[in-house]
Amino acid sequence: MIKIQTALFTCAFNIALMNVIYVKHFSKLTPQLGVHHYTNDTDIMHENIQAPSLPAITKHAKIPTKPDLLLSVPFYIYEDEFLKSGSVWNITEIYEFDVEFGVEVNKGEHFKNNGTKTFMEYAEIFKYWQQHGDVHFIRSALQHPMRVLNPEDAKLFVVPTLLTPTIMRVIYEPESALSAKARKHLLKANEVLRASPWFQRSDGADHIAPIAMWKTDNTITEFFELLTRCNVVQFHEASIENAVQSNFIHPDYQKNRTMYKIFYVGSPCKPVTSFADKNKDYAFIGNMNRPQRNFRLQQRRNACEWMTRSTNYSYSVCGRGDKCPHLSQALLGLHSKGDSYGA
Repeated sequence: MIKIQTALFTCAFNIALMNVIYVKHFSKLTPQLGVHHYTNDTDIMHENIQAPSLPAITKHAKIPTKPDLLLSVPFYIYEDEFLKSGSVWNITEIYEFDVEFGVEVNKGEHFKNNGTKTFMEYAEIFKYWQQHGDVHFIRSALQHPMRVLNPEDAKLFVVPTLLTPTIMRVIYEPESALSAKARKHLLKANEVLRASPWFQRSDGADHIAPIAMWKTDNTITEFFELLTRCNVVQFHEASIENAVQSNFIHPDYQKNRTMYKIFYVGSPCKPVTSFADKNKDYAFIGNMNRPQRNFRLQQRRNACEWMTRSTNYSYSVCGRGDKCPHLSQALLGLHSKGDSYGA
């Protein structure tokens, strides 16, 4: 299951890359930068008129194509700048925050602090936490065959944000010393992008950042403003036009940036049921009623009522119940109108 989960995030990452290149939004770069943006099926060229000292990428190193992938586009991830020791994020501190917060750990992994953590260790230990869509996205990017280590060879850029612990400190403990430290991390991240000639060349139009935090305020706009100029893969699912407080893209950039939806992370049922051995058509595991805003779950109740009446399809559970083995034994799950993409 976790291999499937990783593959799904890799697939989503490839699709995001494809859209960044071909979606019309990205031909509308910020005019004051003096950047011309040309795209065709094989290349992207940026010509920076005002800053000729910036490294040009009209000539790339030979990048092998990967015909078996959805898209063969070289990209660069800011790993050294954000994820390595002494960079923007302190991975060990993030790890300790998640332990304190009670994040579900990968069973069998050692979850007590036993020294400095790398990003990959952190990602493995917490790989089943449902809010770690950004962690899976970043890990997939780090391991992706089209990743390049030289930014001059890249056409797209990934900003590994890991914002959830930082924003939670600021929102829920605004007066604490840890909150003040979190703000400093955000300011440092902002300076990394400000110092990046690759970001400045396109004003973030060829940058994409995963953000799994489910709650927003003005923290990012105030302390990590340059992130709001990037394309985002974010938790909130409102359209760009309607996402006044639920969108991390700055209002001035919402017409020429793209927002993708991030997913919850699932944990596998073991043993895994092969496709040939699945013996039910449908399954749905979830709440059917809630104390407040119960009307939002009416579509779920309607779907389950339809399932109980159907004689053409089989199901095991529709409503509250055990996830395993019911989901793994079903060919299809249900996604009701009004449910989030991660539900």
